[in-house]
Amino acid sequence: MSALEIVMVSVVSVLVFCIVLYFIIQKLFKKLASDKAKDFKILNKYAQRERIVFLGDSLTDFFPLNDFFPDLDIYNRGIAGDNTFDIMKRLEGIIELKPQKLFLLIGINDFHKRKIKPEEMIERIFGIVEALSEVPHIYIISLFPLNKSILRFTWFFRNKANNALIRRVNRLLEEKCLVTGYPFINVYNNLIDENDNLKREFTLDGIHLSTNGYEEVVQKLKPYLYD
Repeated sequence: MSALEIVMVSVVSVLVFCIVLYFIIQKLFKKLASDKAKDFKILNKYAQRERIVFLGDSLTDFFPLNDFFPDLDIYNRGIAGDNTFDIMKRLEGIIELKPQKLFLLIGINDFHKRKIKPEEMIERIFGIVEALSEVPHIYIISLFPLNKSILRFTWFFRNKANNALIRRVNRLLEEKCLVTGYPFINVYNNLIDENDNLKREFTLDGIHLSTNGYEEVVQKLKPYLYD
C-alpha cells in the first residue's frame, strides 16, 4: 500500500470507530434513562406527597438539590439525556407525587440531531405544563447558556444548539409565561460572561454546571422555594 492509501485507511478506520462509539453511547444513555425511570416508579411508593419536585434532564439530574436545600423536602426527577418527548412519557410518575411546587427545566436535548425551531420548543414545553395543570405551582426555568469553546465530548450531542437559539427560546418562554401566568425564572443572565458564553468557572464541560454554577442558580431559586 502507498503512503496515501495507508493514511486513507487510517482515517476511515477512525471515522468508523467514532460512529460505532457514538451509537454505543447513545444506546447506553437510553438504557440508563430507562432504568432510572423504572427506579422512580419504585421510589414513588415511598415518597411523600405534596412536596417539591424538580423535573428535567441532566442539568436537573446532576443538581445536588438536597445539599443546597437540606431543610426542604425536594424530589429530584431529572434524567440525563431526556428531551421534551421523554418527559411527556413519564409524567404519570410526576402526577403521582402530587407536587405542591414543580420546577421545570427542559429543552437543551431537543436540539440534538436537528435544529428545532424555538416556537416548536415552546409548544413542547407548554404541552408538558398543560399536562401538569393540576399542580398548584409550576415554575419554568430558562435554558442555560453554553460555552462551545470548551465543549468536549458533549459537542457531539449539542452541535445544533447555540446561545442565539437558546436566548430566542428563553424570550419566547418568558413571553408565554407572562400570558399564561406561570412564573419564569431567568438564570441565563446570571451564568454568562462578557461574551455571552457560559462562564468557565460555572461549567465542567461547556454545558453541565459545576458546583459554583449551581450555587449561582440556587440564588435565583431561593425566593420561589421559600415563598
